[in-house]
Amino acid sequence: MRLYQPSLWDNVALENGYILFSDLNLKEAIVQFNEALLSPIADRESTQAAIDACVYWQKMLNSAPELPANGSPSERDNQFVSEVLEAYMEYPFDSRMTGFKKKLLENLASIFQHKCALDLNTFETIFDLLLDLKMFHNSENLASHYVEQLPKEYFLLYFLAQAQWLNKNTTEACCNYARALLYFPDRTLKNRIMHWQLEQFVDAHGLEMAPVFGRLYEILPEVPLNDGIQPLNKLHQNAIRSYLLLQKLFESRNNHDHKANIQYRRQLKEQVPILFEAFMRRLKQWE
Repeated sequence: MRLYQPSLWDNVALENGYILFSDLNLKEAIVQFNEALLSPIADRESTQAAIDACVYWQKMLNSAPELPANGSPSERDNQFVSEVLEAYMEYPFDSRMTGFKKKLLENLASIFQHKCALDLNTFETIFDLLLDLKMFHNSENLASHYVEQLPKEYFLLYFLAQAQWLNKNTTEACCNYARALLYFPDRTLKNRIMHWQLEQFVDAHGLEMAPVFGRLYEILPEVPLNDGIQPLNKLHQNAIRSYLLLQKLFESRNNHDHKANIQYRRQLKEQVPILFEAFMRRLKQWE
């Protein structure tokens, strides 16, 4: 006959404590954890660690500043988030604290998003911590918020596209990857590209030309380019010209304007031979 082995979760107070802990209801969690210590099957070491965590984070979170009446961010808000974020990264969370760890990070991201002025280092740190915990929906919301707030800060599109790709929102991710690369080809953000085919184009043709080949091979959608786009360098300028020329080739082909299509092919062959060769190969595939 097999002897019954008591489970950690046979201690109801302990189970309730971790539920409250994961909901950031730290005061009530402490009450439950202390009750759990009275159980003959209590794991005193881990339960005491949970109590210590509650006390530590209760004190830390109680210092959160109030939102100003006018809703505007303050330096105190940013300082609070930085302090909590530093403590979060240093704290020795154990495996039973995963729910709390996620909830705390979600709460911290919300405070940063709604109360703080954008600090790029803090944004990137929180964003990557969310990705590490596979909280892709939260990371997409965070990046989307700042893209909406700062539409001309095109580097933010790399973060949004990365989160969308990992969140399986691939259609929107491809659109934002195209916009990011066309408007702001930045090598420091190359690691944000999760689309493996797009990565191949980056490696083969460079960051600037990657969206052009991505459009040619139809892994990226068409992105309208406004007149205010500012080329960062000659490579970027040539990529923009190539993209616009490729668009004209597509349009003339779809409109059966053979005369214009031949003219655009000639221009493409003179300006970007490697793209012209790829275009001709695609024509054979389409036919």
